Amino acid sequence: MFDRDYILKKYLIKEVKPNEEWNKFNDDSNNKNIFCDLDFINLESKKKNFFSILKNKECVAKFFLLTEDKMKLSLPEELIFTPIIYRKISNQTQSSSITEKNEILGSFAYYILNNFKEAKFTFDYTSNDLRPFDWINFIEDKQIFSIDRIKYTQVINLKNLNSDELLKTSFYKNLSSRIKQSIKYSEEESYEVIQEYDEKLFIDTLENTFSRQNLKPDFDILKRAKILNKLNQKSKILMFVTYDKNKKKICFSLFGFIKNNAIYLHGGRVKEVKGDNSLAHNLFNSMISLNKNFGIETIDLEGVNSPQRAFFKAGFGGELKSYYTIKFKK
Repeated sequence: MFDRDYILKKYLIKEVKPNEEWNKFNDDSNNKNIFCDLDFINLESKKKNFFSILKNKECVAKFFLLTEDKMKLSLPEELIFTPIIYRKISNQTQSSSITEKNEILGSFAYYILNNFKEAKFTFDYTSNDLRPFDWINFIEDKQIFSIDRIKYTQVINLKNLNSDELLKTSFYKNLSSRIKQSIKYSEEESYEVIQEYDEKLFIDTLENTFSRQNLKPDFDILKRAKILNKLNQKSKILMFVTYDKNKKKICFSLFGFIKNNAIYLHGGRVKEVKGDNSLAHNLFNSMISLNKNFGIETIDLEGVNSPQRAFFKAGFGGELKSYYTIKFKK
């Protein structure tokens, strides 16, 4: 059964004040990620409202909305998405999990329908079954929800990554010949990858990279650096810096992580040198360290939508995942 009365009777959406309970739910959720950490969410200057979805007084999901005005929701400027965070139940059957997620999405959609006239929101890749929106369109006999945009990310499984038998792992076998070649060439350069946080390196590298490419940053680099510094103090990010044989820093990669899940946030080279393989070498060794030293089992290589980045990150294998921006208008 899927209709308004059934969904609204079974699920209650309650506005809540953001506090550490929000972060704890995110940390234990089915789709935990650093973008849903309160420090990251607070990058957004727009008004934010936080909600819990309750079933029998138990919280089964949480979400937040960015309100442009009382009747309109807008997309984030500093964040990639505004997802629904789903609870994780270890003993739930697959059929029960699918049903609950569909009903949660339905309760979310009815909340939007009942409280706003216009909205755009972007889910993460775990909300990939969008049938509840089509079902509501069918019930209402109107095309009120539709897909506005589809983007992609790439998720790599790092489980059982034994660096002592690296060449035998499925992780290594799934690397492209181009990435394997880059790693081989870079090892001849005597690079060293060190896990350390360097805020200045982050700022300078990103500013120089955007300048070289004649692009305007789509986020505030200094503002982002302040948040990353705070997250570093809370041990929620990891930065890996590559040194050349002259002990100079030449590139970095930066990850946000919660428990066994990591997301690639930023990375770049200090200088753009033709034939430079340092970033491929850095990412490869970062992934090994993430698994071996920090227990990371999955890594989301967020940002595979531009041609250059998509081509580079595709070389590391993994599974391509789609995530959607939904448009709503009465």
